[in-house]
Amino acid sequence: MEILLWAIVIFLLLPAAVVVLECSIACMPWRAEQTHTDEFRPHVVVLMPAHNESAVIAKTLDSIMPQLMDGDRLLLVADNCSDDTAAIAETLGAQVLKRFDDELRGKSYALAFGVETLRESPPEVLIIIDADCHLQSGSLDVLAKTAYRLNAPVQALDMMLAGKQSPVRQKIAAFAWIVKNHVRALGMSRLGMPCPLMGTGMAFPWQIISRMDLATGALAEDMLLGGELVVRGHAPVFCPAACVTSEFPVSDCDTRTQRQRWEHGHLSMICNHAPKLLKAVLQRGDLKGVYFSIDMMVPPLALHSMLMLLGLGITGLAAGFGYGLPFEVMLAGTGLFVSALMLARARYARNVIGIKDTLQIPFYIFSKLSVYVSYVFSREKNWVKTKR
Repeated sequence: MEILLWAIVIFLLLPAAVVVLECSIACMPWRAEQTHTDEFRPHVVVLMPAHNESAVIAKTLDSIMPQLMDGDRLLLVADNCSDDTAAIAETLGAQVLKRFDDELRGKSYALAFGVETLRESPPEVLIIIDADCHLQSGSLDVLAKTAYRLNAPVQALDMMLAGKQSPVRQKIAAFAWIVKNHVRALGMSRLGMPCPLMGTGMAFPWQIISRMDLATGALAEDMLLGGELVVRGHAPVFCPAACVTSEFPVSDCDTRTQRQRWEHGHLSMICNHAPKLLKAVLQRGDLKGVYFSIDMMVPPLALHSMLMLLGLGITGLAAGFGYGLPFEVMLAGTGLFVSALMLARARYARNVIGIKDTLQIPFYIFSKLSVYVSYVFSREKNWVKTKR
């Protein structure tokens, strides 16, 4: 009985320790990074996969086109589109490829199609931006220069925005996004660890991305690509000086669809790919890769919190039968976990979610139970675009 209790405690507190470490490091005072304003700016191609994005594509291109210099291109892959996304993009100066395939549908196939087309006239740096994102002014130069200087994949800060009048559920979701994509990524960067790829705002030296298999069909194609790059010795680097933003879907139904796709993809990575990645980096003796693999195994924040509460309940019940120490350790670890998240809120999300809103977090967590149950019984396997 005691061995089982300690196994539960270790299983739950190891990923919690990763979150606590990364949040704590990110919240510490840190010397500002050196800027490289006068370094060489390589020519780039911005590759943009798009599926029925006519409602937002003009706004997205308006944020990118002014940042292109002579010799740069924006290549939009209109993937199985049934609207006028391609026509709008062409009017605004983008080069457009139309792709139709009823079998191989989804973002990864669109990216592979775009990269294959570029082989005849490749750029020095390829930058991938989603069609529903806004690229912050100056970010294109920062990404291009950093990827070229480091000869490594580079990930910009990727933010999902929730307005002040957004429902509490959306504010909590925005907070979870900040923890994962900003706070934890910054903590990993300061620890000198590889950065997970986030699907948009990604820059790659051509000689690296051109050798990768992008047509995976994975729901979390960005996480899979990041892991493959680490295995091949091309660890992605976090670059918060560049930023892409997007907005949550308006309706609760569309938000749920989006979150289910993300989280089912994340769970599939944990179950199917992270163990293989861990084995590969262990065989190479790559300690940074080992940490990256462990970080990838940290569950989505809501599920992780749910499991922590379940662990508290199990060890608390066992404490009544004389097994008090596992409960005490679990309680202390949970306290540190919650404290790290509240520290991250105070440092990076004070304007996103208020103290009163945090009281709704337990209800939000358990409202997502169906998302995780559906992973077991009706797992999302196909890439489904979120409506806007």
